[in-house]
Amino acid sequence: MRLTIFAATGGIGRQVLEQAVGAGHEVTAVVRNPAKLPRAVRAVTSDLAAPDPTALESAVKGADAVLSGLGPRSASEAGIAWQGTRSIVEAMKATGVRRIIVVSAAPIGTVPSPGRPNPPKRDPGDGFFMRNLFSPLIRAALRKQRKPAMTKRDRIVYWTTTGIVCAVMVFSILNFTVFDHFPFPEGGFVHLGLPNYFKVELTIAKILGVSALLIPGVPAKIKEFAYFGFGITLLSAAIAHFSRGDARISILFVLDPLIFFVLLTVSYFYFTARGGGAARSAARDSGRLGRDQAERAERFVGQGLGRGEPTRSALRSTP
Repeated sequence: MRLTIFAATGGIGRQVLEQAVGAGHEVTAVVRNPAKLPRAVRAVTSDLAAPDPTALESAVKGADAVLSGLGPRSASEAGIAWQGTRSIVEAMKATGVRRIIVVSAAPIGTVPSPGRPNPPKRDPGDGFFMRNLFSPLIRAALRKQRKPAMTKRDRIVYWTTTGIVCAVMVFSILNFTVFDHFPFPEGGFVHLGLPNYFKVELTIAKILGVSALLIPGVPAKIKEFAYFGFGITLLSAAIAHFSRGDARISILFVLDPLIFFVLLTVSYFYFTARGGGAARSAARDSGRLGRDQAERAERFVGQGLGRGEPTRSALRSTP
């Protein structure tokens, strides 16, 4: 059979590719980096985060079936599954290909869809813990994957609030190192009763935090540490100035850190909305699912499709 495999270098896609080639099928692999393919097959280069319809149509044209192991490898790719699958289906419609098998998950069978608006309340095979604990957690993660990408307005709010917070931190770094006697002649740390070595530690921590928030590709967990550290710093600054009685000089000594804390909170909200703060387990699950689904993949590639049986969701995953 002529098969087109998407995400053929991922945990599941690699298994499917090996078994499809081993079974003698004619395979086209759609990947971002053909150099990572474990087998010498026809390759079509395409990034489904920004798909080229012409490339996708050339990849699926003439295929007897399309197999997709598409899924997020990191938090920044949240939503790639539904976006990429939609692009694949559009290419199939344009070329008259009708059979597709995609990676799914057990709780997806209980999610309403246009074709099945009233699905069963729970999976019949679920045990007590799966039904009452794990399924709700997994459904929450899957809803995260279905969320659309940030709008232009969301990105503007995110980068504006993040930029303001980082600018404040850079200003405080300069204030520590260059303008230490402003606005207190004895120095800010001496005024607040803090040791000099803490100024060095806090300066280094702020430089690392600003770098973590602004540099692309920094892991989400590290960015969360930066948010948490900046939050403690701003709240502590407000408490320290209030305790020192600086509000009698100017209430802004107390209000400024709190205002910037609110901006930091807004930045963090949009950070999580763009996929940074949750559903990171999808990346870790990719490799594990690849191993767990090897037997299922072999069954539908080597047997089901080979015998010309109707397409089934043989890759329906279990937690």
